[in-house]
Amino acid sequence: MAVNSIQFLRTSVAGRVPTQLEAGQIAFNVTDKVMFLGDGSNVITDVSGSTTAGVTGKGFFASDMDVSTAVASANSYTDTQIANLIASAPGVLDTLNELAAALGDDPNFATTITNSISTVQSNLISEISRATAAETPNATAISANTTNITTNAADIATNVSNIATNATAIASNATDIATNTGDIATNATNIATNAADIASLQTSATNASADIVSLQTDLSNEITRATAAETANANAITNEVARATAAEGTNATAIATNATAIATNAADIATNAADITTNTTNIATNASSISTNATAIASNASDITGLDTRLTAIEAGIDLGTF
Repeated sequence: MAVNSIQFLRTSVAGRVPTQLEAGQIAFNVTDKVMFLGDGSNVITDVSGSTTAGVTGKGFFASDMDVSTAVASANSYTDTQIANLIASAPGVLDTLNELAAALGDDPNFATTITNSISTVQSNLISEISRATAAETPNATAISANTTNITTNAADIATNVSNIATNATAIASNATDIATNTGDIATNATNIATNAADIASLQTSATNASADIVSLQTDLSNEITRATAAETANANAITNEVARATAAEGTNATAIATNATAIATNAADIATNAADITTNTTNIATNASSISTNATAIASNASDITGLDTRLTAIEAGIDLGTF
């Protein structure tokens, strides 16, 4: 029969002995100064060494308390039972005071831990809600960035098309300038021819002065028309060059702006993705920590419950009364 606690009986009646003791129970006759220790056998041994049959499993042996060997035996037995009670507990947790200190002297330790778990769980729920709320605007921002990138791509394509159109227009203007130059040269030739004709008419005595006046008028008109055409062509060329230059500058600025916006959007998308990854990792780490803490707390609560039961049993068995 295993020894679970040290239990005591006492009497002050001379000559009285217990009829039986459980294993581990101790009885004292304070008048005779005799100690009786239950050994779990079915044999009762008195101080003189005589033995009698007792109740199976409930025998005891008696020792004179004045004999040092009996005291040593009792001390050894007591030390053994205390060692069994402490078992393999570390030195800093082998007394009731140390156990109480380890529990923070909190008689409601289980309730305190339960409340702590509840607080941690509440914090986890709050963190999940915060992370979820943060992910929603991130997703919205990513969607907006995607739309902006698509729009920027379309704008870039439009700008490329406009640049191509401007290049075509500039080439056309160059052709027109070449054509106008040819026309000017032709007009110069015609003027020279007209001048020659005038000179010829002037030297011809058969030409009437009216024809000369008419030719002079025609020549003046032609000169005025040619001059006006040349001026209009020069103005048109100047205006086209200015328009093409302004358009090219605008297109270059728009392309640079779009490129900057695309780079910014790409950086924002990368940042948002990193934030989402970090939030997911933190949530998983918190969940794992809470699970580990819950397991440790449950284990500690079980150990504390067992220890409390054990202490209650020991306290209840210290004094069994008299015999």
